[in-house]
Amino acid sequence: MERTRERRSKNVNKITLAGTFELLGKYVWYIGLAGQLLWNIMTLAAAAIHASAVVADSLDPMPPLMFLEAIISVSTSITWARSSLFCSIATMWWNPMFKQMNNGFMNHIKGFGDWYKFQMLMVVSRSIFYYISRTGILADPFAAANVSAHLFSLGFITLVSSTSSFTTIL
Repeated sequence: MERTRERRSKNVNKITLAGTFELLGKYVWYIGLAGQLLWNIMTLAAAAIHASAVVADSLDPMPPLMFLEAIISVSTSITWARSSLFCSIATMWWNPMFKQMNNGFMNHIKGFGDWYKFQMLMVVSRSIFYYISRTGILADPFAAANVSAHLFSLGFITLVSSTSSFTTIL
């Protein structure tokens, strides 16, 4: 009985290379998803500010709006969008079930393969949106089609992420 307790207490706070990679993958995956959502939200905010600026050109710029415009200019840049997409592509290997897989519970895990289908759906849809948003009518950041596309992308990614069976795991 004491041997069992001793073994359990030894492995509690063990830091491993696999655990470090798993944690790094998890955080970079979340950064990629949050970057995409922030890009969509800030593009919508930029379009709203632009629309209100067209209506009220005579008003002096308010300091909070100037601060918001600085954040918007960074988060709506092509570099921001590319970086968040790259984070998601770089972490396609990550799976929230790695901890169970490493402990030998692979036969009991349901949906291990479905996670990668979910990853592919997210990365392909985001890649297509990224490509389309830089060409044609969507190249104008303040066009109604671009605002609609960002609104759709924001809703789609939020819907897929929240209705996925993996959100309880994350």
